[in-house]
Amino acid sequence: FRRVLFRSGSVSSSAASTVTVTTPSTLPSPWQDSDVGSTGVAGSASYTGGVFSVKGSGVDVWDANDSFNYLSQPLSGDGTIVARVVSQQNTDPWALAGVMIRESLAANSRHALAAVTPSNGISFTSRSTAGSTSSYTNGNAGAAPYWLKLTRVGNVFTAYKSSNGTSWTQYAQQTIRSEEHTSELQSH
Repeated sequence: FRRVLFRSGSVSSSAASTVTVTTPSTLPSPWQDSDVGSTGVAGSASYTGGVFSVKGSGVDVWDANDSFNYLSQPLSGDGTIVARVVSQQNTDPWALAGVMIRESLAANSRHALAAVTPSNGISFTSRSTAGSTSSYTNGNAGAAPYWLKLTRVGNVFTAYKSSNGTSWTQYAQQTIRSEEHTSELQSH
């Protein structure tokens, strides 16, 4: 799986969302940026002053195939990714910015995704079988700036949300059986 921090929007846009992640002062290896699926407009990611900026487009992280941009690194075994989504451009009411743990870079990959949207609050989306339809859990109200955390312990993926980065509320959990995962900062 890969840990993912991401942003999603309409196919015709490539607007930036900024997220803050606890990392070393420079973009370390093995972080990489690329698009998953057919995004329409290529995305990009940068790192300056302790802040990742991720730009992306695409259709969605939903249904049987995804299209988005992400900044990622490999994740072996258990892990956690935490991000503060500082801002998000409203390119679509369901545009996504958040964190994902994903089995592979394939568009139909298994994944767990904790996200914030500009108009529909906090969400959790997962795909437990490659190529199957995604499932959705409503995490209720919330918009950027907001903190999101996603953990993997064995095959159990748990999503948390926080308005302050200190006090966390679990809002979703899903079992996803898999061999390998990557952790990503993602934009769609």
